[in-house]
Amino acid sequence: MSGQHRFTFRLLQRDNGENFGDEKDSGAREDYPAAAVHGEAMTIDQLQRAALFGFAYQQAIHTGSLPAMRAVAYIVRNRVLNGWHDGNWLQAIQLHREVSGNEPTEPPLFDVYSQVFQLFLRQIDDIYFGQGDETRHVVDKALYWQFIDKPLRPWFTDNVLHQPNAHPRRAIIGSMYLFD
Repeated sequence: MSGQHRFTFRLLQRDNGENFGDEKDSGAREDYPAAAVHGEAMTIDQLQRAALFGFAYQQAIHTGSLPAMRAVAYIVRNRVLNGWHDGNWLQAIQLHREVSGNEPTEPPLFDVYSQVFQLFLRQIDDIYFGQGDETRHVVDKALYWQFIDKPLRPWFTDNVLHQPNAHPRRAIIGSMYLFD
């Protein structure tokens, strides 16, 4: 498992000793209030970009394809810009299974030492803010994706694949098919 990590979060304590959350958390540390150590609290924008990164990475890392990860991120961006979930990035990510092309699988571990992980991490801000690259132009207005090497969801077959006039295939990136 060298180089792979599962990320976990510890509950912290306020300066007055009150826990942020469950008081039974034995991992709470009084000596590590995040804002005091790092100087500022995380913003919603930063949280959304981190969630977008993690989601797109885990959805597409099985392909080993950086363009596939970027495509997932651009499609989530398209959904948000089209008003899905009232334009809420976190809900668009959390509720992705409603429109997923494939049956859910166990999310892979993050390999923080891999070159693909490092490259994608450096690119996520550009994707979030809509800075162009070739993947953005390939994805264009796509709102759905499906990996042909994973089990299909019946909902996707009925509502996307069997409705090619409403959802034409936009592009293919390796084993990933994109649809409008």
